[in-house]
Amino acid sequence: MSIKSAKAFFETLLSDEVLARKFKSYTVISDRLNMAKEMGYEFTMAQAEQCVRQMATSGELDEKALENVAGGATCRGLFGCEN
Repeated sequence: MSIKSAKAFFETLLSDEVLARKFKSYTVISDRLNMAKEMGYEFTMAQAEQCVRQMATSGELDEKALENVAGGATCRGLFGCEN
C-alpha cells in the first residue's frame, strides 16, 4: 500500500471517464477504496488523503480535474478527508 498506488489510481480515473463515473457512483468511502483495490491499487485512507493534497498542491490535480473525477469534490468529496 502506498501513496504511489493512490496516485496511479487517481491518474487512471482522470484518464477514463467510465471509471470516474463508476467511482463517483459510490457514496460510501469504503466502497471507493474497495473499487481501487479490485483494480489492483492498494492504499489506505490516509494515503489517499495525502496523495490528493500533494496532487492539488503541485497542480497535478486542479479544480477541473477534481470536477472530472468527483463532481467538483475536494479531498473531502473524494475520500472524506479534511482540506
